[in-house]
Amino acid sequence: MTSAIKIEEPTSIHQQLKPSPAPKPAPAAGYNPYLAARREWDERYGNLITRERNWRLMALISALISLAAIGGMIRLSTKTHIVPFVVAMDSLGRTVAAGPAFRLLGARDLGVSEDYRTAAMPPVNTGLLDGELAWRQHDGGHEDRSNMKYFIAWADKLIKHVPPPAPAGK
Repeated sequence: MTSAIKIEEPTSIHQQLKPSPAPKPAPAAGYNPYLAARREWDERYGNLITRERNWRLMALISALISLAAIGGMIRLSTKTHIVPFVVAMDSLGRTVAAGPAFRLLGARDLGVSEDYRTAAMPPVNTGLLDGELAWRQHDGGHEDRSNMKYFIAWADKLIKHVPPPAPAGK
């Protein structure tokens, strides 16, 4: 009798390329597949979860800072910071009728006549610096150097600023 050896041919190319499975190690004593899977998960994805949590926290903090900034801008925009300065000018461009507007706001005015059409201009080099509205005309052309010392003294008095004493050597 002849014995025939039967050789099985692979049925597809995929079976030919399929690697042989690696032998599995024998489980050690006290081995828990669930704990091993958890360790594997933490090694692979634990870092990603931590980073995601940190980014969510940063997004929340950024949103809160943005809300606080928007709330602050809304609060500042509702406050009035500007005191209206209403001035009526005559045909020569003089601002002699600002007194009524200043008195309306509770401030001291120049102390001149109400009717700006009949009020006379104060003499040159005479300052009206007693109220919260100041006026002074100097001679010598268009420059403001001549009035500066008067207006600085007026502003110091208005804001209750005491200038430092002059040095003794000068």
